[in-house]
Amino acid sequence: MHPGNDTVIAAQSGVGKSTLALNAAVAAAKAGATVMFSSLEMSSTELMHKIVAAEGRIGLHHLTRKDGLTPESWKEVERLGRELFRTLPLRVYRPDGAFLRDIESAARASVRNG
Repeated sequence: MHPGNDTVIAAQSGVGKSTLALNAAVAAAKAGATVMFSSLEMSSTELMHKIVAAEGRIGLHHLTRKDGLTPESWKEVERLGRELFRTLPLRVYRPDGAFLRDIESAARASVRNG
């Protein structure tokens, strides 16, 4: 991956494309790069759950089940999520019904607006 390039990761369903890409996006953001991450398959909530689970070293299944965490643990997850998305230059972009051209337009606007 190189600055200014679009990167497409393609493979069969369920082999970890989103996880790989999210890990790379978070690592780049931690290194100071401004990152916009988008997925046509996953909602913003799902993407954010994956990021928080990875960063908090929490099994993703705990975040996707109502009985997966105690109320105290949910508060910690929420705190971690707020902290991550407040401090990292990482934007998760996933409006409902988005097409690739919408994501491209949002990426261009993000670059123009800093």
